[in-house]
Amino acid sequence: MDIDEAGVQATAERARAVGVDVDAQRLDVADRTALQSWAAHVADRFGGTDVLINNAGVSLSASVETMRDEDFEWLFGIHRPPTTLDPAQPAAFDLVADLVGQLAPLLPDRAFHLGLDEPWELTAERRPEWVGWLERLRALPALAGRELLVWGDVPGAEPALLDRFPEGVTVCEWGYEDNHPFDDRATALRARGVPFWLAPGTSSWLSVSGRVDNMLGNITAAANAAVRHGAAGLLVTDWGDMGHHQYLPVSEPGLAVAAACSWGAARHRTLDPDELAGLLDAFVFDDPAGELGAALVALGRVHRLVAPRPFNLSPLVQHLLLPQWRVGTGFTTGLTVDDLDTVRAALAGAVAGVDRARPQRPDGVLVADELRAAAALLDLACRDAVARLEGDGSLASIEPAERGRLADDLDARIADHRRLWLARNRPGGLDDSVAWWTHLRDAYRSGVTDRSWFGPLG
Repeated sequence: MDIDEAGVQATAERARAVGVDVDAQRLDVADRTALQSWAAHVADRFGGTDVLINNAGVSLSASVETMRDEDFEWLFGIHRPPTTLDPAQPAAFDLVADLVGQLAPLLPDRAFHLGLDEPWELTAERRPEWVGWLERLRALPALAGRELLVWGDVPGAEPALLDRFPEGVTVCEWGYEDNHPFDDRATALRARGVPFWLAPGTSSWLSVSGRVDNMLGNITAAANAAVRHGAAGLLVTDWGDMGHHQYLPVSEPGLAVAAACSWGAARHRTLDPDELAGLLDAFVFDDPAGELGAALVALGRVHRLVAPRPFNLSPLVQHLLLPQWRVGTGFTTGLTVDDLDTVRAALAGAVAGVDRARPQRPDGVLVADELRAAAALLDLACRDAVARLEGDGSLASIEPAERGRLADDLDARIADHRRLWLARNRPGGLDDSVAWWTHLRDAYRSGVTDRSWFGPLG
């Protein structure tokens, strides 16, 4: 079933072509009566349901059995408009061509990064349209003589597209977990003669204090694959998903590891956290006390003191960013009060190390303040999670007095965040970053969460 009747019928025909008995129809899953009728029809037609695959709308971390009616209605009631350009629409290409024509003369570098990643609405069957766009973009007069860079997720999913790549295009193969298949992707690119960079990340975003072990595995894997397969470069990324709440020192270990692997891959083929801490003190923070590197690495490992291990984020911060999500389910299944107490003790130990540090680089005092602020925010996250686990997991189940204390503490964290942001950065983006925390503070004050919240931009 699908709201897209043509799409569901096309899929059904493909299944029938290989001998599968298929029943397909258009169905809007936001229509509860129609959905119940469909369920009854399936039971009558097939005798029951063995597997139910939910890939409609956005997602909640709950099983079909445990999802409440109001969860279901919110989940399937969201009909979001498309978020990417449709390559089948001539006006979409005209828009991009016009933007490229305006931007290219302003950028002196020979390389021009087109992006073209994460086309959410483009189905697997339509991926050839993606490479068709790339061919047309490559032919734009404004890009003549430029090296074009594109992200590698689409050709990574369908390597046959590489056979149609025009000359003068370099793939930036990206992946941010320590098990990303850089070797396999690089093998495919090299076999087809397509130049490529490998693009790991700092593992800092959606964490507040970093994910050091994942960062080490991710970057060293990319660097080693780059050397083995002849990559033209290593591009380390530092994203700011959902408010860019990590401070610069949290990202610096990833930048330093990428530099070390780029300039001395053989020497740094493997790095462990303790070795990294010493290198940070010696070459990044110039700390003769030998404390700051260890404290930063410790902060970047606190998420490993709890059982949940979601990808691309720390389980300690999800409920701060999306306070309507319950603690103890989904991404935070297995979180316990004892483990959170262990995290709080580790945070206190890391802050003590920061206090003992004597970084000699010019911004050393600011670095220490940033790390203390990160630790304070994570401590608040632990207090929030403990209070929720003592209830039913929801923010509303936190005792009103404790919600008030959390709100007051968060106000202090917001003031710190504004001060520290402006100490390094331009004001642009600050209000959006702060909005995540003011939304949470207001939820603490009221005890009510907005089920549709996904940031200040919607």
